[in-house]
Amino acid sequence: MELEKVKEKLDKKEYDFFYKMKEQLDLPFYFIGSITRSDFIKGKSDLDIEVFTENITSTRYKVEYLFNYYKQIKEPKYIVFKINGTPISGYKYYFKNKDISFDFTVYKKECQKILLHQRNIDMNIPFVLSIFLITIKYLYYYLNIISNSQYTFIKKNLWFFYNNEKTISRTYDKEEYMNYIRSENGYKRYLI
Repeated sequence: MELEKVKEKLDKKEYDFFYKMKEQLDLPFYFIGSITRSDFIKGKSDLDIEVFTENITSTRYKVEYLFNYYKQIKEPKYIVFKINGTPISGYKYYFKNKDISFDFTVYKKECQKILLHQRNIDMNIPFVLSIFLITIKYLYYYLNIISNSQYTFIKKNLWFFYNNEKTISRTYDKEEYMNYIRSENGYKRYLI
């Protein structure tokens, strides 16, 4: 979902920050996850953004320059997963300061159609699943009855159950990824 469509769910600082960043990168921002659904809790739920680019290297340099300006530069994680058997890869950045935190993922432009289609499916979840997500978020964010690891475990398994399969997904740091693709299995499975 694009920035203007989630504007009402963001506070002014968040919206202004993302608008400025979007203008600097000159790319549309696609918000994913709970911000696109009814289980979003303003000020509590995490924010996830995806961008798609023709030149992933140039975009990564721009993102890293901007994040460095905010003193938030960290080595991105290389992510690899499949959607309906199609391998998808990108670079995931984590940004956090006193005012805002979010995950920011950069993908090749050719991944856009399949990823946005999957994100649209993920936006339209059954009512019962929404209620369950709202309940576990309430237990986690407000009552502190479940730990972060329990919350993450429940949420991930809920999505696996809802999607009727376990998505092949992996996040690597740079060294892990280079070791993986050097192995014969990694090269054959995830050559993109």
